[in-house]
Order: sequence, then structure tokens, then C-alpha cells
Amino acid sequence: MRKIIFTDDFNLAVDRKLIRKAWKVRKSDQFPEGIIFVFQYLLWLNGRWEQMVRLDNMLHQGTPGTHIHYYKKQKVDWLPIGIQNAERIVIEKAEGIARKLMMGGREMVRVLIVEDIHAYPKKTNEYIRNVGKGEIPIDKKMAEKTIVITPELFSKIFSPERLRIMLHLKEKEGKNIYQIAKSLHRKYEAVHRDIRILKGYGIVKTREKENKVIPLIDQEIVIPAFIHS
Repeated sequence: MRKIIFTDDFNLAVDRKLIRKAWKVRKSDQFPEGIIFVFQYLLWLNGRWEQMVRLDNMLHQGTPGTHIHYYKKQKVDWLPIGIQNAERIVIEKAEGIARKLMMGGREMVRVLIVEDIHAYPKKTNEYIRNVGKGEIPIDKKMAEKTIVITPELFSKIFSPERLRIMLHLKEKEGKNIYQIAKSLHRKYEAVHRDIRILKGYGIVKTREKENKVIPLIDQEIVIPAFIHS
């Protein structure tokens, strides 16, 4: 006989919600913890709630075990986890899917700010070794294009004037460097230098139109929380 442990509905944001349900049952091979659980992450998309991720330990096509369903995918992933880690994994997976949907499938650049620039490669090398050995799965966040910088370098790259250029490129596309400089009331040489620096870091791209250079930002730029070494 099932006994409800919890059943709740969290509004994570105006367009996102997390549904959690769990029941206490008799321990068995199917439910070694004696718990049935379901975690769902929903996104308000195109006028209705869409399920981004569902993680549960109910039978799936006759097979027991914890597994995860993804938005518009038939295949599920099987995960050797219990209820303790379910919520964290659901939110992480769903946020990644939701972010791509909201971006329209565009490429994303992460700007990762670290205290110690020398410690990050050590963590990355360890991650690569573990993936190569098959000990851990590929982390999709690690696979994203990432700019790793210190707080000091961050303040130099993303100066107020360069941030104004970036905002201008996002709001008013198709202008050449001369037109951008005129709109921002800056010298052409200074704007050209700033765009060259931003392009060097992969933040800005350029294309040619009628023998003029057109800077553009065609990707989402995300700055996650600080990571301490």
C-alpha cells in the first residue's frame, strides 16, 4: 500500500515549475529504498506547459530502475541514483534544454570567472581522463564554448565601452564599424580596436558587406556564478 511522503508543485519562475511526488512502499528489488518518486520540470512554451524533463523510478517498458525522459525524445537515460540527487539532476538537465529552446538553438558562449587560472586546467584534465576511462559521462556544460578568465582580466575585457558596443550589436544589427562609432560618439580607431579585441576572444564575429566590415554577435553569452578554486 502506498503512503504519500510528499506531493508539491514549485513555481521556480513565472514560466518554470517543478513537480515533486514521492510515496513510501514496501522495499523490493524494484524499489530497494522503499520509495517511488517522480520529478518533473515544466516550461511554459507556446501558450502551454511543456515537460522538459521527467525523472522517476517506475517501470519503463517492463524494466525497473531510475530513468530520465527528455523533451520530445523517445529514448530514456538510465541513472543509478536515488531520490536524494533526483531534484538537482532534473533541474540541471531541464535548464540546459530550456536555455537552448529559449535561444532558438543558437550557439552559446560561457564566460567562466575563476580565482586561479592555473587550477582550472588541472580540473579539466582530470575530467578528460575520467571521461576517457568511461567512469563519468560527458558534461554538456563542459562541451560548450567557454572563455576562462580571472576577475582582473574580466574587468579589462568587458570594459564599459566594450559592453556598450556589445549591447549596440545586439540591439542594432547590420551596422559597419564607422556607423557604430558614430552612434556611440567615439573615434573610429577606438571602436575598431575594441571590436578586434572582442573578436579575438570569440565574443564578436565579423562579416563583409559591400567591402565594409560588419561586426555581429550571433550567440548567447552567459556568465555563470563564480567558481572558487
